[in-house]
Amino acid sequence: MLSARAGADQVVAVEMSQHMCDVGEETIVMNGFADKILFLNRDARRMDVVRKADGTAPDMERKADVLIYEVFDSGLIGEGALHLVASARSKLLQPNATLIPMAARVYCQPICIGKGSAQGFDFKQLRRYNWRPDYVGVELEYCTNAWKALSDPFEVFYFDFYESEDNMVPATKHIDLQITCDGAINAFAFWFDLQVDEEETLSTSPYGDKGRTWQQAIQFIEEVEVKKNTTLPIIAKHDTYGITFEVDDSKVDRGSISTGVPLWDPQWKVAHDRVKVWNEELVSVCAQNPSEFRKVADTAVQIGSRPNDYNVPPEEAAKLCTRMMS
Repeated sequence: MLSARAGADQVVAVEMSQHMCDVGEETIVMNGFADKILFLNRDARRMDVVRKADGTAPDMERKADVLIYEVFDSGLIGEGALHLVASARSKLLQPNATLIPMAARVYCQPICIGKGSAQGFDFKQLRRYNWRPDYVGVELEYCTNAWKALSDPFEVFYFDFYESEDNMVPATKHIDLQITCDGAINAFAFWFDLQVDEEETLSTSPYGDKGRTWQQAIQFIEEVEVKKNTTLPIIAKHDTYGITFEVDDSKVDRGSISTGVPLWDPQWKVAHDRVKVWNEELVSVCAQNPSEFRKVADTAVQIGSRPNDYNVPPEEAAKLCTRMMS
């Protein structure tokens, strides 16, 4: 609507969620832009401006002059932003089309997050239950007493979204961290500065007033003990869908820097993997069979409305219901 109000001849809005499309169309009509904005329930990566072999009309009448997109998560590229931009520039945009945002820089910092002791008791072993297979979003600026930085922030990756071919190549960086204080590193926090245009930048740094935008991303690792004024070699990678960090074990003696806290509890990990298999099977069935999805969605609503009847924590029940309804 901002684009239409600013003078765009035509706007094509694309959203994969049918529910969000319905809400978007209602909003467009209520604001008087129904004649200028077309809402499509599509995956933008599968759209084109070419009439299909069976005679079906193209998704767009012509290639666009501007691409405005928000397909970012707390780790920047986890929702497929690099792939979407590359596909759009290949099939949907004019050669000189403007991208908004135009670029992003990713920053990282090793931290120790979570309490290791309380009332004189050692609770460090509880940290093994922090582990997740992927990074998680955390509002670090709202819990400054719960974490400690052990080096200065440093830039990891720079993505110029106009260089879509380069961005589609996985990358690896070897970095020697300069440790600034003693402590145990059990996670890497990372965030990004999103360059909207030549003048405006949005930052998710925990050291600024970012407001209610994206959280910072936290990736837990097996704990290592570090000392001030030393270096720790790490490896940063991205596979075009996600960014990961790890200690470079080829350059350190893991035994000499280990705190004795494992990355995960073995029994908990087995249970996690079992639930993961169930979840993948459930997702597959829902994707292939709409009637099965309806059954799962109805069950999620029941659990969300009566969590105690199903012995499910209310917060988790609400999350399940919200996720299925979205």
